[in-house]
Amino acid sequence: MLKKILFLLLLMTSFYMNSQEFTIKKTKEEIQLEKDKKKEEKYLKFQEHFFNAIQQKAKEDYNKAIEELETCKQIYPNDAGLNFEFAKNYLLLKDYENAVFFSELVLNEKPKNINVLEHLKKTHKAQRNYNEAIKVQNKIIAINPKKESDLIHLYIINRDKSKAQELFLSLEKRHQIINHESYYRRILFPKKVNAVIKKEKSTHVNQEVIATDTDATGVAKLQSVFYKNKDYKSLVKLVKEEQKLNNNNLLVKDTKFGLELYPAQPFLYLAQGKAQNNLAKYQQAVAVLNAGLDFIIDNKKLESMFYLQINKAYIGLGNHNEAKKYLEKANRLK
Repeated sequence: MLKKILFLLLLMTSFYMNSQEFTIKKTKEEIQLEKDKKKEEKYLKFQEHFFNAIQQKAKEDYNKAIEELETCKQIYPNDAGLNFEFAKNYLLLKDYENAVFFSELVLNEKPKNINVLEHLKKTHKAQRNYNEAIKVQNKIIAINPKKESDLIHLYIINRDKSKAQELFLSLEKRHQIINHESYYRRILFPKKVNAVIKKEKSTHVNQEVIATDTDATGVAKLQSVFYKNKDYKSLVKLVKEEQKLNNNNLLVKDTKFGLELYPAQPFLYLAQGKAQNNLAKYQQAVAVLNAGLDFIIDNKKLESMFYLQINKAYIGLGNHNEAKKYLEKANRLK
C-alpha cells in the first residue's frame, strides 16, 4: 500500500514538473503591453481625480478639492503640478503654512518657475509678511529683470519709502519701464509747496463746491479739517461727503492729494476711479483702478468693486472684450 502511495506521489510530481515546461511563456511585447496598460490606467485615474479637484476649486469647495488631490498624490506622490495645485487651494483656504510648504516643495524641483514664485509672493503678502515677499520678488527679478519695478509696490506697503524712492530713481535713470509710473511718482515725490495746497483749497471751496449753501459749508469744513491735519480719518469723511454730493471734480482732486499721503489705501483709488468714470475720463479711471488693485489684500468684495469699475471704464472706451473680461472677474468673486 505504501509503495502505491509513493508511486502516485512520484507520478504527480513528475507530471507537475513536466507541465511547467509546457507553460506558455509571455513574450517581451506582451509583458510590455501589460505594463503600458497598467501605466495608462494609473494615469487615467490620476487625471480623473485631478479634473475633479479643478471642478471643486471652481465651485469654491476647496476642502473637497484637496481630498481629490490627496487621491492623486497616492498615485503620483512627487508631481510638481499637483503640489502647485495644493498650494493654490491652501491659499484660498487661508492655510498659509501649507500654501508656503507646497509652493516651496515645487520650487525645490523647479526653482526658476516664475508662476510658483509669484504665488509664493502672493501668499507672503496675504500674511502681510512683506520682508519675505521682497525676498521672493528678488528671485523673480533674477530670472526676469523686467519685474524689478514690482519691488516699488512692496517697499511702499512695507513702509520703506526711501528704498522705493531709490529704486524708482534708479529705474528712471536706466530708462526702465515702471508700472503705474505716474502714481508712484506722485506718491513718492509729492510737491512740497504749501502755497499750492492753499491755492487748491481755495479753488475747491470757491469754485468747485456748487450745491446748496448747507452742503457747500459742510464740504468746506471737512476740507479745512483735512488740509490742516492731513489725517486719514478726516480724508475718508471728506471723500464720502463729496460722493454723496456727486462732486466728481472735487473727488479727483482730493483723492489725488490723499494718495500722496496714503498711497496704500485702496479706498482712495476706488473713489477716484469712480469719479473719473463719472467724468467720462475712462483712460484715467483704468490707470488709477489698476494701480489700486495692487494694494488689495484678501478682500474679495473690494476687489470685485474694482473690477466692476474697470468694466465700466472699458465699456466707455468701447473695448468690449476687456470689459467682458473684468465683468467675469467680478462675477467669479461673488
